[in-house]
Parts: sequence; C-alpha cells; structure tokens
Amino acid sequence: MKNRISKAIGISLLLISGITLGQTNQNITVNNGDMYILPNTLISTHSNFENSTSGIVFNDGEFQFYKNYKNDGMFTHTTNSTTGYTVFQGNNPQIISGSLPSRHFDILFNNNSTAYAFQLNNDFMIDGTANFANGIVKINRNQEGAMLFTENSKHINTSDKSYAEGMVEKVGNKPFGFPVGKSELYRPASISAPKEILTLIKTEYFLENSNRVHPHTNKSQEVVGINDKEYWFITRDESNSSVILTLSWNENTTPQEFTDDAQNLVIVRWDDAQNSWINEGGIVDFANKTVTSPVEISKYGVFTFGKLKGAVAPEFEVIVYNYMTTNDNGKNDYLIIENIERFPENNLEIYNRYGVRVYKTDGYGINGNVFTGYSQAKVTVDKNEKLPTGTYYYILNYTKHDKSGQTQVIKKVGYIHLENH
Repeated sequence: MKNRISKAIGISLLLISGITLGQTNQNITVNNGDMYILPNTLISTHSNFENSTSGIVFNDGEFQFYKNYKNDGMFTHTTNSTTGYTVFQGNNPQIISGSLPSRHFDILFNNNSTAYAFQLNNDFMIDGTANFANGIVKINRNQEGAMLFTENSKHINTSDKSYAEGMVEKVGNKPFGFPVGKSELYRPASISAPKEILTLIKTEYFLENSNRVHPHTNKSQEVVGINDKEYWFITRDESNSSVILTLSWNENTTPQEFTDDAQNLVIVRWDDAQNSWINEGGIVDFANKTVTSPVEISKYGVFTFGKLKGAVAPEFEVIVYNYMTTNDNGKNDYLIIENIERFPENNLEIYNRYGVRVYKTDGYGINGNVFTGYSQAKVTVDKNEKLPTGTYYYILNYTKHDKSGQTQVIKKVGYIHLENH
C-alpha cells in the first residue's frame, strides 16, 4: 500500500485549531487545512467527507461519519494517544476510499443497511480496538483497500454479520485472531505470538475448492481426505518468525464428513516444493470447534483441514497416556505409550508451549527408551535437567506393516501434562 503513515509522528495537542471545513454544493464536507480533535470532543458529518491533499486530521476525540469517506491527505491520531475513536455508521452503504493511508485508534463499524455495508478502498491502520458491530467490511485490494492491525490492536464483536472480507494484515509479536470470512460467514484463523516484533502476517479466507489449483490427490500418506469447500491463504513477510496456527470449523462451510469425524482432523498445508499437501498435525478443541498445530509452522501458503485414517485395530492401537508425574511412586513416572513396542520403527518429538523442541528419540519404548521429564536440548533449562511442570505437545510417527507387506506411516499428535517434582 502507498506510504503508510510513520509511527514516528509525535505532536501534542492542547486545543482545536485550524479547522477549515467547507460545504460544497454536492453536499460534501471538505477539509483543506489542519483539524485537531481533542479528547472528549465529538465531531460528526452527515454528508460525504473528503480530506484533501492539503488536509491534516488528528483525531484524539470522536469523529463520526454517516456517509462516504475519502482521505487524500493525513488522517491519524497523536502518538501514544489512546482516546481517538472513528465511527462509521449510517442508513446507506458507505464507501471508504482515498489515495493515502488512514490511521485510527479505536474504530466502530455499525451499519446494517445491507450485508456488505462498507466498501474499503483505503489503506486502514488500526492501533486500538476495531468493533465489528454491524456490516461486513469488503476490502478491495485492487482499489487500494487494506486493513492492518498494529502491535497492540484487537477486534471485538466479530460475527457472521460483521467481519472483514479480504486480506487482513497483522504486524507485531502478539497473538492475534484474524477477523476474516466470506459470504456472510465469519471464519477466523488465529496465530500465536511471533518472535520478531516487526513480523507481518497476512490472512484471507476463501470459500472455494483448493483442488482446482492444488490437487487433493497429492497428499501425505496418512491423510485420507482434504476439505474441498474452504481454505485460508496465510503469508508472512521476509522475517523468520514461526507461529502456532489455529483454524476453526463451521458446520455451514466445513464438509459434514469432517465435522462428524472431528477427532481425526488435522491442519494441512500445500507445499509448492513438494507439490503435495503436508500434514501439520492438529490438536482438536471440540468446545471451540478449532484445530491447532501442535508445534510452530515455519512455512506458509494455503491451509485447510485434512482428515486422518481411523485408528488401527484395537489390539494394536497405540494409545498415548497424556498425564505423567515424576514422584517415583511407580505410577505414570514416564510417558506411557501403550503398544508402541509393536512398532519399533517410530520416532517421538516433544515440544514446550513456545514450540521449542525439548525431546527427540527414535525407537521409543524399546529397551527402556522412555521420556521421564528431562530435557534433551539446551532451551529453557540445561540438557538432562528436569523440565518445568506444564503442558507439552508431542508428535509421534510409527510405521505399520500389514500382512500383505504394505507399510503405512501413522502420525499422532496431542498434548501431555507433566507434573515434575
């Protein structure tokens, strides 16, 4: 987008000054000068608003727009000020446009005149809270439309009736849920906190079949099906930050064969280099209808849901007992994985909640090779010292050979709770 407003603007405002508003015969309010809106000050316009190329607006109060908005100058708030509030509401659809970026602290979208009440053709930056009360915000990238949430920003009240349709951007190293959707359906995706403060991640949701471009027949062996109704396109800037990804399912968009078998859902990603869908694993949250990658994802692109094969026969079922306590009482003193000794071609990796690997081994369960709560990598604690009590995530791969000589690599992911005494 064109020259986003620098974060370095630093002007302290004590009074309203230099307002040069004009009313044209086309019922347009035009600002050609400097406009400073103090905290606890309300200004509203019930006609179309234009901030001209010479116009400067610092909004530290409340500015209400009831019709169209166009910014060709500077629209921002004072650095470190948290009182600015921009309100878009009205009885007719509103076009939000302009050649230069607009910066807002808190912002309200509240227009129920039609489902798609807002056409965003301007580059919006949000530093505070975006309140999606009513009306879908359609982001038109081909007309300079963009929506960037900065470091400490968030959104509230997002729902099927109000979200952002198009690509939403987030910069910073805080966790964030992208307020995206399509066709009057809110379909969020969330990320954990990136490590680098300037990380820029972009997300857009598509309600269409990814098979047309990324064949669903090209996939990891253990994946038996790929969602053919929807996907998320998630990209990252040139930083090296990785994130834990969470996707949501919805009975209105996600195929029934996936929602009915949710315990076998995983996140899959299309890998251009391998020309295949890759299994990123998945921890299923039935209450919130989400699937979360067990470890950080370092590669980006197209993501959707995959479905794993059902469990192997009960007598050979591999069961991971997800609670262990190291109090030497002979119960759960190590990570018990039932029947894993039947599959000696296996490997196990364990990660902490930050996505850092703390344990890795091949041939788990063979000849006393088990996890007893000690680190194998110098991360938060020294190697071979006890890990702190908490929740950890595992990835277990094991190879199964059937009677016909065929082999199948099975991948299980999940969490364990460690009580280290």
